[in-house]
Amino acid sequence: MMRKKCIGIIGTGKISQEYVNIFKKIDVEIKIVCARNKKKLHDFCLKNNIKKNTLIISDLLNLNLDGVIVCASPDSSLLISKQLVNFKGKILFEKPVGLNLAQTENINKLYQNKNNFYVALNRRYYHSVVTSKKLMNMSKNRKFISICDQENTIEAKKSGHKNSTIKNWMFANSIHLVDLINFYIKSKVVGVTNIKNIRKNHKLYFSIIKFQNGDIVEFKSFWNKPAPWKINISFDEKFVQLKPIENISYIDKSSREIKKINIDKKDIIFKPGFFRQSEDFKKALQNKKNSLVSLENYLRSVNLTHRIFFN
Repeated sequence: MMRKKCIGIIGTGKISQEYVNIFKKIDVEIKIVCARNKKKLHDFCLKNNIKKNTLIISDLLNLNLDGVIVCASPDSSLLISKQLVNFKGKILFEKPVGLNLAQTENINKLYQNKNNFYVALNRRYYHSVVTSKKLMNMSKNRKFISICDQENTIEAKKSGHKNSTIKNWMFANSIHLVDLINFYIKSKVVGVTNIKNIRKNHKLYFSIIKFQNGDIVEFKSFWNKPAPWKINISFDEKFVQLKPIENISYIDKSSREIKKINIDKKDIIFKPGFFRQSEDFKKALQNKKNSLVSLENYLRSVNLTHRIFFN
């Protein structure tokens, strides 16, 4: 009989709570929690009946843990990555891993030959996103994808994010949708054309990204102005729409009827994508095949984010 897997969590926020709720369902033990705030740490562990806690990350290395999940603030991601570099188990690190491209490259070098570092990008695990990719893969024809991103750095600042995070908000949040470009299309990027309209806090980033296989992506990011989060995917056989991204519908070539696909209950009961992502982390803990995002794969998305927002 396989031994029950046990992990530690760094952080005591809403995302950490979501993981605790899910791992109880899939029979993974949360053995210890680490955080900087002593009172919040005590309250979190008491609420979730977790016996061990610590303020020191190095304590996690002294336990026989199969894995660690990091749910920390973006500005601390580089430091935490360095402190976990000798951890022998699997690491699932909530994005962003590094505040910017330079930090992510630094972290990637630290873990280059370890193969134990994964990045949590739950949008890839949305039932709608997984289903849309399956529909895409049914066609061998060229794809045209339009992605609309909306960001509000004013509200992010009010909610307590540090200036260093706000300055690099595209890596902290827009990365979610930029990464879906990497998820949908595996071909090499051959060109990125950017148009920017920046007026104080109000910004519009517009990019056309071309791929070696002929696929084209239109990416629009609206900052501090109203816009939906949506994805349109067009190919000869179908037009697929995710609006909002949690929902999916499509139109067939032979019909003008809009067909809706029901959302998986796991994306309703839990934060969308988290249950399937957590199941994949459990597979990683068991050294089984999984679809988690490697640090190297994540770096490709960070590179593309940099090309969109800074070139």
